[in-house]
Amino acid sequence: MNTNTATSRTSRQPARGRLHLNGKELAQIIELVDRLETELIAREPGFGFMATAAFMQIIGVLSRCYGRNPSPDNRALLRIGEALSHLERNIQNEVNLEELASIANMSRRSFLRIFQSATGTSPLAWLIDRRIQLACGMLRHTDKRITEIAFDVGFNDSNYFTRQFRKTAGCSPREYRMRQGMG
Repeated sequence: MNTNTATSRTSRQPARGRLHLNGKELAQIIELVDRLETELIAREPGFGFMATAAFMQIIGVLSRCYGRNPSPDNRALLRIGEALSHLERNIQNEVNLEELASIANMSRRSFLRIFQSATGTSPLAWLIDRRIQLACGMLRHTDKRITEIAFDVGFNDSNYFTRQFRKTAGCSPREYRMRQGMG
């Protein structure tokens, strides 16, 4: 990803002060995130199930951590977590804000406000960024055509995918693949 994106992400730190993990909890989350990333990159048979399982474990561990101090803010964040889990499980599908708000048991306006506060971005921008992350893994680890990757990660238009990829990664998908030694 380009340095401007990385800088803006690190400077906003939206979750600072909301949840404090002890060393054991942090190690558990890091292990689960590593497992999720490995599944999404390797894409071996059954990877979708295994990746979803790892993601759900992450949500479960974080839910338990938040559950220790059930403030109103924490309950709202848990409901946002449920919406994020839904987005992750349905990464290739169209986003329906009404459905996400319903999953989070919030009004559309509250959902958008709390989602923005929790993640530092809108649901659509979060989804696009996540799709680009998945595409980067596929570009590094498969020889699929770029158009095929675009469709696999949920973009319906390869030109839109390329524009969003360039905006996020700072180069085209083809350039990215060549830089990774796959071109």
